[in-house]
Amino acid sequence: MSRLYIFRSAYVIFAIGLLFSIFGAEQAYSQCNVLCMHERGDASAGTGGSFLGPSYETALDDSYDAEAGVVGDNLLLAAEDTGADTTYTEAPSNKWHFAIIPYLWMMGLNGKVGVRGQTVNMKVSFSDIIKNLDFAAEVHIEAWRDKFGFFIDTTYSKISLKEDVQLRLDRTLKIKNVSEFFLGEFGGFYRAGTWPVGAGSAGYESKANTSLTLDLIGGGRYWWLENKIDITGPAGVLDPQFSGSESWFDFIVGGRVKLDINKFFFQLRSDIGGFGLGFSSDISWNIAGYIGYELPWYKITPIIGYRALYDKYSNGSGDNRFLWDAWMYGPQLGVGFQF
Repeated sequence: MSRLYIFRSAYVIFAIGLLFSIFGAEQAYSQCNVLCMHERGDASAGTGGSFLGPSYETALDDSYDAEAGVVGDNLLLAAEDTGADTTYTEAPSNKWHFAIIPYLWMMGLNGKVGVRGQTVNMKVSFSDIIKNLDFAAEVHIEAWRDKFGFFIDTTYSKISLKEDVQLRLDRTLKIKNVSEFFLGEFGGFYRAGTWPVGAGSAGYESKANTSLTLDLIGGGRYWWLENKIDITGPAGVLDPQFSGSESWFDFIVGGRVKLDINKFFFQLRSDIGGFGLGFSSDISWNIAGYIGYELPWYKITPIIGYRALYDKYSNGSGDNRFLWDAWMYGPQLGVGFQF
């Protein structure tokens, strides 16, 4: 086997290794990236809230004048029922609310990766990745105060792949590939508003328990990939070592809509980024949907959803060109803890 053939084989394996590095099996809300749950008060006191940011309910009573009272950290507003629609008002909360959501993103990949002028078309399932996974960690964290909040979402994975390549004359080439991948998202939220959905009617006392919330999102998404390849062969065959890394950063803007129904919530988030700024992707688009339910114990909330993230990034030219043009997609399972 010629030295040129060995180098070409190593480049292709290097590209495949980068693909494997993208699949951290365990990023638990990104861009969850972002997941959302309820934060409820005492129902008998008429309080209400939502996980990852407080919401406020308005009660209707035909036997009392308008009055306002503070219950815990939420403001409960009551109004006289005169046959008009229910009044719904948001009020500030000076207390910080936190949420931690470890989760598993069962990612698959469909797209292209180009390394040193060599481009590989790849479609890899979650089951293909988990077989070679050494370590993975995914977590989503949010904090809220009043209408403002921020989030951090991280994914890290390390994947090792070993392969024996049979050469002529009964010689074997041993190849070991170690790939590491990190995806970090961060940013801020602004709660544009919370509105009741079909709450209250004339002639009887009722409490709004269904609401729609809109949050605006702005922040960034950081990508980092590193790949190391060791090639070991019999006497007389070159034993090269290859390593390389690539990183880029995308600004992102978007929003999320959340529908609360008692202790259930349904959430849809989307954002777009990149914008071809030189250090960033040409385009990056993220969309995710989630369903959650708050259990009666310590505000623990199981979450299930689906996320798809597309990114197109390229750097360099000729034999030094790097290309990432692919979809990452798959179900997400997580558990939220709030305090």
